[in-house]
Amino acid sequence: MKQNSVNFSRWLVNDLRNDWEHIMCRVNELSVTNDEDSVIWKFGKKASFSVRSVYKALTVGDSGPFFYKI
Repeated sequence: MKQNSVNFSRWLVNDLRNDWEHIMCRVNELSVTNDEDSVIWKFGKKASFSVRSVYKALTVGDSGPFFYKI
């Protein structure tokens, strides 16, 4: 893990310290560039949005994590 410049005025219990370290690891994985932002739909063919792709994503195997929302 990269060193960070955050200091705590109180100590963190093990669970909170582990959570903090996990967050910092995730943050360090991020890559920031000056490139233009873009939106990509990851559930459709060729990253294109369609109602069909939403339905398929929600009902995968009729027991997907969002099936109950339909």
